[in-house]
This record gives sequence, structure tokens and C-alpha cells, in this order.
Amino acid sequence: LNLGFSDKKLNKITGYNAAVREFINNAITGEYPDFSVDYSKMQLSKGALNQLKQVTITPLGNELTVKWSPIVDTMLGNTDDEVLILLYNSASDDYMTNMTAKRYDGELILELAEKPGDSMEVWLFCVNKDRKSVSSSQYLGAFIVSEPS
Repeated sequence: LNLGFSDKKLNKITGYNAAVREFINNAITGEYPDFSVDYSKMQLSKGALNQLKQVTITPLGNELTVKWSPIVDTMLGNTDDEVLILLYNSASDDYMTNMTAKRYDGELILELAEKPGDSMEVWLFCVNKDRKSVSSSQYLGAFIVSEPS
């Protein structure tokens, strides 16, 4: 969260505090005492870099394939921007992050350690190489982990 909300053009508070403010204002739904979280409204980053285009996720067994268009507008992003992917397992209340892909890769295949039947939420965002600019996060949806192939 500190990385995702570190874009200096956006705020003067810590990244963590900015993320918590976004979460409370946008992702909490319901009335007391029946609150719930709308994962599609959670923001993990907010920034000026372009988001990835044409993003898809394809879960298959214990793998998740994430694809996107590697084409970039060099005014608002770079081919070597890192792609940060976050997976949240709501069954175990655990998360996994991965930053091994670059914008120009266009694809990343992740091996999942979760159990079949676990529900996973997926987000991603881009970070430039000097870690001073980020894109706003993109919620990619949820999927259920299936049996390995």
C-alpha cells in the first residue's frame, strides 16, 4: 500500500493512510453490524501511469495466466514498468504478490499454492523503475482454484 499510494503528485499523507481512507470510503458496504467488502471497489494504488490495456486472467488448475497488451504510450508509461500482481485468498485470509513481469512482457503465468475450492481475488498495477510513479490499480475479478491438471 505504501508503494501503491506513493505517487507524490497525489497526496501528502503516507501511502498506507491514503489506502485505508480509500478502502473505508469506497469498498465497505452494508449497515452496522452487517458490513462487507466490495473487492471490485478496492484500490491498491493510485497514480499517473497508464493502466495496462486488454487485461485477461485465465485460471487453470494450480496456474493463473495473466495477459495484457504490451503496447505503451511512452508519455504515461514505459515498457520496463514493473507489473505488480496481488492475489487475495479470502478462505485463508492470505495474500500473494508478484513483481517478476514487465509491461513489455504481455503475460505472466503464476503457480498457485492454494487449495482447490479456494476463492481468489486479483488486482494489478504498474510501477516505474525508480519507484516514484504508479498506475491506478485494476481489479481483475475473482476465481475459484480448481484441481491441478
